[in-house]
Amino acid sequence: MKEVELHKDFIMSAFLPIEHSHINFERIRNYLEYTTDNINIEKLNRYKDIKIETMQDITWLMDYIEGKFILKTGITLWPKEINIMVHNKNEGSIKRNHLNYANLKDSPDIVMLYFLESEKNKYVLFNSHLEYYLNPNISNEQRIVLRVTYEER
Repeated sequence: MKEVELHKDFIMSAFLPIEHSHINFERIRNYLEYTTDNINIEKLNRYKDIKIETMQDITWLMDYIEGKFILKTGITLWPKEINIMVHNKNEGSIKRNHLNYANLKDSPDIVMLYFLESEKNKYVLFNSHLEYYLNPNISNEQRIVLRVTYEER
């Protein structure tokens, strides 16, 4: 009897090499902070996701992370949705995944979280069915997390 792998969970995390990048992280932070200042958080969904438009530096950031994913897996990613999560002091996220239970075929395959903190610049990629949450923010500064969902192509 031949064993067949039906599914494999995937988690990948790394730090962006800021010193060798042309990405202007300060411009990204300013853009995202401006976006959050002009949103009524109370009217958002229960996860408080803020849908954003992309900008050149965010596109470069996504290109870098997508390229790392391709090198590791040989699979191309296509962005489905770009959001940010904003957490003030002592705020975190609720446990969630990114499955669309009403239409599983429409669910993203991969989720990317990018933590926009000037000293860290960490990103994590994982399967969209995996449940996750973000611990409460212990900093006095807002924590902004860029989240991109992808389909594999």
